Amino acid sequence: MICFAERSSDVSDLAVLSLAHGVPRVDDRRMVSGIVYVIRNGLQWKGVLKDCGPHKTFYNRFIR
Repeated sequence: MICFAERSSDVSDLAVLSLAHGVPRVDDRRMVSGIVYVIRNGLQWKGVLKDCGPHKTFYNRFIR
């Protein structure tokens, strides 16, 4: 019989593996700031500064 402590460690290992792929998430405050900047100034999504993050990410977060 497997005890709960052994099972929980197996599950936590799986959770770490599933979150360890891809590009790190861009800060949400930066995203909201960029979205407001684009809407306020009437710019295209490509008009967001490169320092803030990729324009595709801004667009995707706005659509969500």
